[in-house]
Amino acid sequence: ALGQALRMAVEPVVGVLVGVGLGVLADEALGTKPFCLIVGLIFGGAAGMWNLVRSAERTARGKPEE
Repeated sequence: ALGQALRMAVEPVVGVLVGVGLGVLADEALGTKPFCLIVGLIFGGAAGMWNLVRSAERTARGKPEE
């Protein structure tokens, strides 16, 4: 139970960090500051929330985590 709670707390944060990191790298390569950073933040946040929702649905159904 604690592991599932920690996973649900960390997934959105990791999604945002990965999105921002990729956005910064893309901005450096393309010289488009801060466009890719903002896009990465939005997509990273969406991906993190999507993973959180999927994990919560699996937990609610009582299925084991992958």
